[in-house]
Amino acid sequence: MKIDFEGRVWNLDLDAVGIDEWRIVKRNYKMTPKAVQNGVDEADPDSMTVIYWLMLLQNGQAGAVLSDALKPDIIALNNAVSTAAEQEAA
Repeated sequence: MKIDFEGRVWNLDLDAVGIDEWRIVKRNYKMTPKAVQNGVDEADPDSMTVIYWLMLLQNGQAGAVLSDALKPDIIALNNAVSTAAEQEAA
């Protein structure tokens, strides 16, 4: 999926997220992949931080660390993810 956020287009492929990344999510936020997906539907801050971290990883920032130090605009990101999902479904 292509997400227009922060003045650029980001690629995000949740199917490409590996077990190592999901284990980091589980250890840091105690969330499963399904919990992250459900949280995105509700603009949950932790879920949106995970999505942002995955976007960073998948767009060339392999050293990005999943932590509360990541502070994306979760409402803008949630809107961008929703729009991208709608466009992909169409």
